Amino acid sequence: MCLGFGFDPITGDYKMVRITYVDCGREHPQVEIYRLRTGVWQDLSHLEFDHVIYNKSRQAYVNGAIHWIACCTNCYDLIVLFDTYYEVFRNMMLPVGLMNNDASTSKDLVVYNESLALILWNVSGAEPSFCVWVMNEYGVEESWSKHFSFDFHEFGGGSMRPLWVGRHGEVIVVWQDGRLVSYDHDGVEVKDIGVHGSSSEDYRRSIHVDCYMESLVLLKGAHCFPDAVTCYNLPTLHANISDSVDDYRSDHELGSENDYK
Repeated sequence: MCLGFGFDPITGDYKMVRITYVDCGREHPQVEIYRLRTGVWQDLSHLEFDHVIYNKSRQAYVNGAIHWIACCTNCYDLIVLFDTYYEVFRNMMLPVGLMNNDASTSKDLVVYNESLALILWNVSGAEPSFCVWVMNEYGVEESWSKHFSFDFHEFGGGSMRPLWVGRHGEVIVVWQDGRLVSYDHDGVEVKDIGVHGSSSEDYRRSIHVDCYMESLVLLKGAHCFPDAVTCYNLPTLHANISDSVDDYRSDHELGSENDYK
């Protein structure tokens, strides 16, 4: 099963996509969408999605669309995206020469300075084991360019897994012992982030780092949202956000804290 979460900037709605590969003999997976406004799941399997998204492939939300690395029927890698407004799938090509699905090379998508970026690393071989490609102009496949690369072999090679590329090119990786470490774009160790976990493979594959934008969303349709949680004691908010909440409450004459869900 593959999940994707994004925001539709046209309708102002949050949406989740679920792609479930139910049966190996089935031609297309089951595709469903959940819209926060309606609070219900809808079947979109009629879209006949015919790609296989890699297991544990991370999503990248850019330009109103959710992106994943996938394999097509012709056995080469590409990017598939789900447009959150039109609610359709589209394809996007990887940089030339990087479409082969070599088992020794891993690919992940991230958001780098608000652009779609591809993390590429390998666990063996003489080539630099880590590099970042950025799509400088969204949707223009010719605009892919390599921004930086370095050799992870100097720091343990396949014993680490890259998780994220920061705004200034710093790379967050998880070491074999479960520690999260940050490197600058030249491959020089910057610091131990202070997150220490297990050395098991399952633990290291379960860690994800992603970007976010602070927001306060009132779940108006909570009666249609069975997993909504009612906050009887509201958490302490930052001063500017708290003022906005107070203004909202006075404008709408809310009776109690129980009205916030």
